[in-house]
Amino acid sequence: QSIAQRQQEVWNVCRALKDRNELYGVLTRNSAIAMWGVPDPSMDSARTADGVPVVHVVVQTARNRRKGIPGVVAHVWKGLSEEHICHTQDGIDVLAPEPTWASMAETLSVDMLVELAESQMRHGRTTKEKLAVFLEGNSFRGRRKCQLALLLVESGSDSPKEIELRLCLLSYGLSGFAVGYVVSGISFENGAAVTLDLADPELKIGIEYDGDHHRTDKMQWCRDVWNWKVWDGRLSRSPNWICRMNRIVPRSP
Repeated sequence: QSIAQRQQEVWNVCRALKDRNELYGVLTRNSAIAMWGVPDPSMDSARTADGVPVVHVVVQTARNRRKGIPGVVAHVWKGLSEEHICHTQDGIDVLAPEPTWASMAETLSVDMLVELAESQMRHGRTTKEKLAVFLEGNSFRGRRKCQLALLLVESGSDSPKEIELRLCLLSYGLSGFAVGYVVSGISFENGAAVTLDLADPELKIGIEYDGDHHRTDKMQWCRDVWNWKVWDGRLSRSPNWICRMNRIVPRSP
């Protein structure tokens, strides 16, 4: 299921709940992630007996919970206020991107919180600075975990898998890899800069992470082969780079 399909599905479920006067509170957690149209690191697939996604809402106190509504899971955040809420034209309230990120701290690992933050940044939903401001001024469960994650957040990543790769390298002590690194002194024939997904300028190592369509799409594969030859040739002739570039392509089982 694509991000757009997930977004539309959750939207339809919420509108149906609202039409029945069964939607209350503010969309949070996985439901808010879907509404903001960004990848969900948790890959949440919880569904009701009718096969529709479970809807997560947040309220300010336990007294605001409404019991007996199938498919709606209510959470409590005492710090919830108007500044944390975005109102849609359909009358559906959604947590803003920053508290949406924070709402996942109870269920996601530090690495997954990094992935979610960078995905939100890549889709233009927030910035690292806004996330820092939110952490500074709000209290919630998992705040310390979010603080640790924010220390690892970088801008410029192209995909969740690229983020996972960078964090994997970091876990082995390889902390020098820059995101979206522009190699100085070389360029393509049209003058475009040579940019690597990840690169360690000191070790002279570049890494490209290509999604599965790079393997299954013949045209894309041919372009990749050409790019690889260009990259490899220019990097090997560059006085600043002495190591070959590695490319990683995930394969289907």
